[in-house]
Amino acid sequence: MRQPRDHTRLLRKGPFNLTTRRLRELERIISLRFPNGILPTSEQADVYLLQAAKLLRRNLHERKGLPTLAEVFERLAIWAERWAYFTSVDHLKQIADRALQRSGIEKADELGKLLALTFEERRYLKITTIGACDVTKAQRAHRRKKQKRERDRERAARRRRKQGMVPRSEWLKTRLSVLRPWEKMSISRRTWERQRRKSDVE
Repeated sequence: MRQPRDHTRLLRKGPFNLTTRRLRELERIISLRFPNGILPTSEQADVYLLQAAKLLRRNLHERKGLPTLAEVFERLAIWAERWAYFTSVDHLKQIADRALQRSGIEKADELGKLLALTFEERRYLKITTIGACDVTKAQRAHRRKKQKRERDRERAARRRRKQGMVPRSEWLKTRLSVLRPWEKMSISRRTWERQRRKSDVE
């Protein structure tokens, strides 16, 4: 995959903001999927434009209260200059109006399905606020727990080796049940153990 521009660097200076982070992640998806990071001149672009408009509207609302159509349109027009410059003013106004009428933003997995974002794309782009269309939230949580267990296990193994402890795989090789010396002597284990106890006493 082509490495997209890292827009998240703009977010590291301030506190976490869901709408701003999701907008940046939306831009990263566009950068990855479309040549030069420009949305196609088709209805396919409307999915991204509407999501951007909703996020811009919510940001305005969080900063200064309920925004007007003109304010949302102005922000969307600025955003579209970079990501969808071909979009007409009338169409952008329609998108801004739809964002005002349907102002709620989708849940992570719902938006992941809407954008057809795969788990592989999500992981590659390091996206956290948008779900995946092919792996549910519960499945992602299960994978994270499994990966954490593996990391913890590896960390504990490194710590034991640093302390001079013998790895379990090596320790098992020295166990009688693995070496089975009585078989080499063609006797039973009980006989071998009895002979060993007797020699220890002598």
